[in-house]
Amino acid sequence: MPDGNKLFRNQFYEICKTQKKKTAITYIRKDQTLIECSYEQMKHRVENIIERYTDIGVKNGDRVVVLIPLSDNVYLDILALACIGATAVILDFNLHKSELFRIIDDSDPACIITTEDIFTEKLQEIDLPILESSDECHFLKKRVLEHTKDPNYDAIAILYSSGTTSQAKGVVIGYEQEINAFNRLYKVIGSNNVNYLMLFPTSHISGLTSFLVVLMRGGSLAVLEESSAIQLMNGFQIYKPNCFGMVPKIWDTYKGKIEDSIKQKGVLRAKIINGMIKCCGTLRYYTGINLGRKFFHSINKQVFGGRLQQIYSGGGKTNPDTSRFFWNLGYDFFDFYASTEANIPIVVTDGIKYMKSIGNINEDPNSSVRISNPDNNGVGEIQVKSNMLMLEYFHSPELTQSAFDGEYFKTGDYGRIENEELYITGRIKESIHLSNGEKVSPEDIENSYKETVGQEIEFAVTGIKSDDGYDEVYVFAVGKSGQFDEIFQQVKQTVNANYRYKKIIYVDELPKTSVGKVKRYKLSTLVDKETNSGSIGSVLEDNVNNIESIENWLCHALSKYTDCNITKDKKISSDLGIDSLSMFELCVDIDNKFKICAENFISQDLTITELAKLISGQNKNNDEFNYSSFPLHRKRTDWLKFELFKKWTKFNYNFSCSGLENIDFNENYIFTPNHESHFDSMWMMAFFPKKMQVRMCSMAADYLFRKSIYKYGVRIMGGVPVHRNGNTSIAMKRIYDLIAFENRSLMIHPEGTRSRNGQLGEFKIGAAELSIKTKIKIIPVGINGARDIFPPDKKFPKLRTIGEKKRLHFAFGTPLDPLNYSNARELTREIKKEIIKLKNI
Repeated sequence: MPDGNKLFRNQFYEICKTQKKKTAITYIRKDQTLIECSYEQMKHRVENIIERYTDIGVKNGDRVVVLIPLSDNVYLDILALACIGATAVILDFNLHKSELFRIIDDSDPACIITTEDIFTEKLQEIDLPILESSDECHFLKKRVLEHTKDPNYDAIAILYSSGTTSQAKGVVIGYEQEINAFNRLYKVIGSNNVNYLMLFPTSHISGLTSFLVVLMRGGSLAVLEESSAIQLMNGFQIYKPNCFGMVPKIWDTYKGKIEDSIKQKGVLRAKIINGMIKCCGTLRYYTGINLGRKFFHSINKQVFGGRLQQIYSGGGKTNPDTSRFFWNLGYDFFDFYASTEANIPIVVTDGIKYMKSIGNINEDPNSSVRISNPDNNGVGEIQVKSNMLMLEYFHSPELTQSAFDGEYFKTGDYGRIENEELYITGRIKESIHLSNGEKVSPEDIENSYKETVGQEIEFAVTGIKSDDGYDEVYVFAVGKSGQFDEIFQQVKQTVNANYRYKKIIYVDELPKTSVGKVKRYKLSTLVDKETNSGSIGSVLEDNVNNIESIENWLCHALSKYTDCNITKDKKISSDLGIDSLSMFELCVDIDNKFKICAENFISQDLTITELAKLISGQNKNNDEFNYSSFPLHRKRTDWLKFELFKKWTKFNYNFSCSGLENIDFNENYIFTPNHESHFDSMWMMAFFPKKMQVRMCSMAADYLFRKSIYKYGVRIMGGVPVHRNGNTSIAMKRIYDLIAFENRSLMIHPEGTRSRNGQLGEFKIGAAELSIKTKIKIIPVGINGARDIFPPDKKFPKLRTIGEKKRLHFAFGTPLDPLNYSNARELTREIKKEIIKLKNI
């Protein structure tokens, strides 16, 4: 057994022994249920998988393709293969079928490990042994396993990396190198007191090394069954991580959402809050005192679950304004400079101190960073020598040789070193060769333009070969044709003459990788298209409700993330190979273009046409209601009207209740009455003291907010509008924020709509899900008589007649603790059972 593999095995078994009862992996399912696996359980499961693999014939040195979505199983499979000594070829399951087949053929594996769904959808034509990823590991396709003919016993994994300029190539990662990488990363994190919410896929170097540093050094991690934006939000609130890492653009998005939330508090309050954020940052910079973490804990709680301390950013260049913003708020912001070939981190910023550079080159004694052939400004290629570098490019000796300068790996990045700190300036392969002989990075030209253009306009530059062999600068700006011509004209007056652009081409979107890097090689292809069509930026018509226009825009937007042929009937994931990171990017694009929170309805199973229809319908809903303004402010006159309403009710009906002793009015609850009339919520609230009334909120059908007779009622009840026939996720998100973070109680009808026949309707699980997420107890409420008083087919309630008052009774049940139920459906069944009893009181 090679030394690296033996060292890995020993470290794995030792950590399982010392951490034994500690939770290693938490799997968060879509229904919010948790599957936890301790280190002791992880050891037993890995041993079972090892036994099954060896029975099938997998042995030391075999290459095995791992094609599994992010889950607890993918971690266990990779650990099992590593302990055997096999090499895991870890691929993104969202790859397009043709690209997937090419890589599988290139890697020449002994077998494949995947899920039944992926096998059915993509792999039935592959003539190899295919195993299901599970503790049983049974065959999905049984074939004789042929051992790898050219094994590399030192290799733990092969990852396929493409970046911004070339076809994907296999990067071979060694056992010893990976151990060095996760031990180096452990020093950055600082301890094993880690609760890491994992979003990076294992096919990404950040995902592989991050999961190994957590599990091989005794930390805890959580992984989501579905990596959507809405599930990530839920994951923060359920798991409450203290560490989280993602690509720079996602941090830009979070920064924007937090800033928007601050703006909604009004001009004066927003100025005060932003001033406090800057003051906290200044104090932290000069004294080390971190007041931001305390003062802005409410932001941490609402957005990240309340315990987040360390933020990791990698896979691209982080906007300094973004890293400073989170640092000012009190987080330790670590910006990683990494690559698949050199692992993470090459260098990293000190998260406790604010740094303008990418990090100090002398932090790791086992690494050396140098600048090769620097120019007069000290800028040259960044080269790295360390004990974490890849072994080779798979089956590419010439490419491997050309990637190294002696012992130093050539990163392909331009940079400079000042006072032992590294600054990155751009990519060598993207450098622009000017007519004066100077080679300059696109970023340098872009930065010189931004001094005049500003930060608001999104644009990129690239060099296009001219007839004399040099490059001419082309600008690609996001906007309508001619929109920024005057602004860019000013650039020509302010920049170096050699930096002046020849032409501006307007586009709807810049082509980018899944981690937010501009694909500059694709920009040059747009020049011919622009010449032929006259404009690229007119893909979408002004009428965003035009389905065809939205489809065209989506096709154009998706072209940034895939090289597949895009047609409107293709599914985003299975047909186009859009991975989870790209889905996040697409949500941001849709949000920016249509001002719609796409994360609430987007799905990888949608076709482009289906997504376009959702955007069109959602746009109408979004324009109508600003959900952050709900519940509406209740005026003094509203409370006076409510008192009159109570007196009117008592005059007309035999109005009574039971079970009030079950309610502690100093606590918050989720009240779940059956639904008999439009007045149910106000009648229920009439029994509460004022301190509970002011804390109440409810969900109400959107049409009630448009009818003057009901506007008062939904306002007094703290109503939040729900689109009955459309997307309800935005309303649910607002309700969640109200009860989780704003000290509110909630009234919600599990049936969703009024009973038409007097019988209980089908109960939805939304109330139970909210209860489980927030740990707020539910009080079932049985209403008796409301339907008789105010039938669903009548516009007004029946009034008292001489000598008769109709009975109107509300029965409050005992609180139901969500901790006593395993899932939302079980709790929903109990709610219905209790309401049936209470209706008969």
